[in-house]
Amino acid sequence: MKNILSLVTASLFMATLVGATTTAQAAGKRGEMGVDLNLFSFHLKRSYSKGTKEFNEINPGLTYTYQAHKHSQIMAGFLKNSFNHSSKFLALNFTTRDFRMGALTLTPAFAVGAVDGYKDTPVKLKYKGIVPILMPNVTMKLKKFRFNVGILPSANTASFTFRTGIVF
Repeated sequence: MKNILSLVTASLFMATLVGATTTAQAAGKRGEMGVDLNLFSFHLKRSYSKGTKEFNEINPGLTYTYQAHKHSQIMAGFLKNSFNHSSKFLALNFTTRDFRMGALTLTPAFAVGAVDGYKDTPVKLKYKGIVPILMPNVTMKLKKFRFNVGILPSANTASFTFRTGIVF
């Protein structure tokens, strides 16, 4: 499974790079692509292992997105996870509608996917280090710039995730 996730992530990355040079479509339309910087997370419970270790909340990485349909977006990327391990992920982000407030657009969504890099961690819901992603999130967009906040519910601790990027 890890090799498949790596292959799909690399393939989407290449498709994004190739498509970026040939596709320029209006915002929200099929074919729109973007790249985001994964910034940081905030855990409601500040530590794990009975309070002896703190979560890593600086999570650098990149997320590549492709608007596959009016209401679905493919996301793939990598980051340094909350246990200081490298992770790769692949997810579908489902939206229903945009809310416009002047030049600002808010888009609520729900991401479903998988992320690796959790082998030898106290995470309970994992299979060979792979964990499911079930993440409500909202994107705030101003022209070509966007900022995303998501919440990852967990049996151990919920965490908020933050990323920012551009759409092209």
